[in-house]
Formats: sequence, structure tokens, C-alpha cells
Amino acid sequence: ARLRSEILELIRGSANPLVVILLIAGLASAILGEVTDAAIIGGVDFFGGLISRRLPPVRVAALVQVAGLLCAIPAAFLFDWERVTAGDIGWSLVSGATVGLGLGLFYTALARGVISLVAPVTGAVGATIPVIWDFTRGEIPGTPAVVGIVLAIAAIVSVVTALLFGIVPALQASRPMLSMTLREGGRSGTTSLLRQ
Repeated sequence: ARLRSEILELIRGSANPLVVILLIAGLASAILGEVTDAAIIGGVDFFGGLISRRLPPVRVAALVQVAGLLCAIPAAFLFDWERVTAGDIGWSLVSGATVGLGLGLFYTALARGVISLVAPVTGAVGATIPVIWDFTRGEIPGTPAVVGIVLAIAAIVSVVTALLFGIVPALQASRPMLSMTLREGGRSGTTSLLRQ
């Protein structure tokens, strides 16, 4: 986000068209990278949730972490691996274990719960935590971050309200009636066919 705002400031302050074109191309590639990241992470979450309904969620989380590690090791050798310190490795191991635990819990929630509720709540909480962390350290979140958090909270409240006060009671109220109607409808349908 900071890179985008810096690029936009450079675009506004530059009179050279070539510089503006290069800056716009850089901004477009950054946005494309962010969209690609979101699609990959969303795809992993979606398919991980589906698979965790058939396999134990902790096993799915472990497989996802191993796949991530297999991608990270070659990347580490390609990009400044000589600058990696023992502290970096330690923090990476702690981060990997924490993310693995979080994924295990996330996939368990997806396997047991309503995906349309679990996924947005998890996404909103995951996006809000870094902003809160920055706020506790004295950094003021920008307007887009505050608007995003407010919209995410509103979306969560909307989904939860729809589920709690609309869909769930409707399903509970219709279950006995549906089964009774099917039973009665099945009998009367068979009886009317036998009479003909």
C-alpha cells in the first residue's frame, strides 16, 4: 500500500511522460501481483476447505505447509539467500508452526461449519489484526485501511445476522414440515397411482 501511494505521488509530481508511463506500468504490475496472490491464497483456502471435509483437517494443513516449504526453499536460494541469518530462520520456523496451527483450526472450522460464514470472518479478522498491531505501535492507519475494516465488519455483521435470524430459523422451521409433507405426498401420490 505504501509503495502504491509513493508511486502515485511520483506520477503526480512528474512532468516527463516516459517516467509517468514507467511508474504506471510499475503500479499495474504491483496490482497484478496482489490480485494473483489473492487468487492463489483464495484458491488454497477454498480447495483446502473442500478437501478437509473428506480428510482430517490437520493433515490437510500439514500438507499445505509442506507444499509451501517446498516452494519457499528454492525461492530462498534464488533471492539473496546469503543474507539470511539464524534469527531469520528461527522466526521463519516459529511463523511456519503458527501458520500451520492456524490453518489446522481454519480447515477444521471449514469442515464443520458454514464456509460462507467461516471464510469472511477469518479474512476480516486476518486483515484487521495487522492494522490493530500498527495502531498499538503508534502508526495511524490510512483511510483505505479504516474503510476496509469498517466494510469488513459490516459484511460480517450482515452475514451473521442473515444466518442467525433468517436462514437458520427458516431451515429449522421447515424441516419437520418438509419431511411430513414428503411423507404424506409420497403416500397420496402412490395411492392415486394405484387407483388409476
